[in-house]
Amino acid sequence: MRVLIAGSQGYLGTVTAQVFSGAGHEVTGLDTCLFAGCVMGSDPLDPPTLTTDLRDITPADLTGFDAVVHLAALPVVPGQVEKDVNHHAAVRLGHAAKEAGVGRYLFASEITGQGVRAHDSLPGPAGLDPSLPGTEDKMRVEEEVAALSGPAFVPAFLRLATMFGFSPRVRSDLPLNRMVGEAIFTGEVAVPAGERIVRPMVHVRDAADAFLRCLTAPAGVVNRAVFDVGSESTTVTGTKIACAVSDEIPGTMLRASRLGGSGPVPSRVDVDFDRIRRAVGFEPRWGIADGVAELHRAYVGSGMNPDTFFSRFDRRVHLLAMQDAGEVDEQVRRQEVLV
Repeated sequence: MRVLIAGSQGYLGTVTAQVFSGAGHEVTGLDTCLFAGCVMGSDPLDPPTLTTDLRDITPADLTGFDAVVHLAALPVVPGQVEKDVNHHAAVRLGHAAKEAGVGRYLFASEITGQGVRAHDSLPGPAGLDPSLPGTEDKMRVEEEVAALSGPAFVPAFLRLATMFGFSPRVRSDLPLNRMVGEAIFTGEVAVPAGERIVRPMVHVRDAADAFLRCLTAPAGVVNRAVFDVGSESTTVTGTKIACAVSDEIPGTMLRASRLGGSGPVPSRVDVDFDRIRRAVGFEPRWGIADGVAELHRAYVGSGMNPDTFFSRFDRRVHLLAMQDAGEVDEQVRRQEVLV
């Protein structure tokens, strides 16, 4: 299949492009390259990439593709720009894909916005809690793109657990990834307060595999489907993650922290991992300890220093630095920098 991956130079996009290409698909990227240089280790082999801003995509840009996989999103930024990119542009991409004759549209969302089910009889995954940051935009995308479905246009929505694990464009702002870095660079890990808080997790390569399975599944199986992507075995507390890090990196001290992370996390997360398992045979292969060991090897092997780790690989910090340098404007559009 000819597949366009929006956000192909992101944390998940870089891995997904590799997984799709390895499965024999012809991949083209779509990315404004904001994080292209956020590479740990060797440069990845990126697919041919359109550098058009997602907000400017037209049906002509999508002609000839069999599928569009939308993984692009901005970190939390204040103002209308986040809604323009994460909501309006995502829906516009769906309209453009349908008009161009693209047969399948896969959209990435997050489980961390999900609340507790109101009724046990509700089918599929839990509803989204619009009070959490960014969740309302994801809700609108799911609703508006689902309304476009038809015999020749099949949308599906993958709500990802919090990701972890190594990608050539790794993120240090994800909880598990950051804990491993903290252990290496500071000798201690901050353990989030509140043992009752659990967080569904999924390895970045397992997430890419979920998209691959939904890409090739029969249309009737995935059309308008909403899938939670993760597993029961990787739905864990922050304390369990911290203990896995200290087991991997001897001498790590566990430090209690009152910080709850980057945003609200419900104390009970109601998800349905069986649905994607039954529909497309998705089975995560990476456990928490596997991801911790992988990241430990990658961080140490790269010779990374703490300043770079906590700045270049933190998406929000990096984006703000680009704005300060005049490389992107207040609308998060690329600017030419005169030297």
